[in-house]
Amino acid sequence: MNNLTPDVFNGLFEFIGGCFLCLNIKNLYKDKVLRGVSWLPTVFMSSWGAWNLYYYPSLNQWWSFYGGLWIVTVNTVWLGMILYYYLKKRKTINFSSKNNFDTADGDLQITVVSDGETKVRSLSNRELKKITSERSNIINQMVGEGYRRISK
Repeated sequence: MNNLTPDVFNGLFEFIGGCFLCLNIKNLYKDKVLRGVSWLPTVFMSSWGAWNLYYYPSLNQWWSFYGGLWIVTVNTVWLGMILYYYLKKRKTINFSSKNNFDTADGDLQITVVSDGETKVRSLSNRELKKITSERSNIINQMVGEGYRRISK
């Protein structure tokens, strides 16, 4: 037990903490989306971890340094994955109208582009009249879910 210095003890805590943080990476890789957890605390804790990468060597605490390096690495990978999946998830909807909505043959054409796939759905004038009051709510909800609105 003589070799279990505060540096070794702290370094082991940090290393084990990094191993537990790997569960975040595993779950995010499986789910491909972050839900129910904010990424902001991890940004803050990673910045503190980056400070520790300077601080520990100044105290000659090399076990803590390597444990801290492990945590900063795992957190950085996790944050990078969040950004990657967020950007990949973004979808695009193009709203364009053919003819006039008041004419019998007018319709709204909705194009959804996601992961290189394009899907087109046309709503007839009759369908449009039925959902006109709900349309803006649906669009706002879709924008909130990561869709980008492109006006034509």
